[in-house]
Amino acid sequence: MKIYGMLFAAIAAAMFSSCSVMNDGATQPAASLCVISMEDAEGGPTTEFEGKTVSFCCENCMGRWDKMDDDGRRAALAALDAKR
Repeated sequence: MKIYGMLFAAIAAAMFSSCSVMNDGATQPAASLCVISMEDAEGGPTTEFEGKTVSFCCENCMGRWDKMDDDGRRAALAALDAKR
């Protein structure tokens, strides 16, 4: 069972270590797309999660995010990264 925990930690670290960095060294938001709807999130609400800025197209999507547990949030971010 301990090996599964270590495997999950390694996979999670690999997924989240690939964030984009701008030339000035500042981290870009985790998404210019809504993490829930995958639609344009320009000008929409944002929140922070595990050191990343997460964007939403509307308050409804942000509310859905707020109801997720951390594993669900990580899965949503991974799906968003896969879409890019």
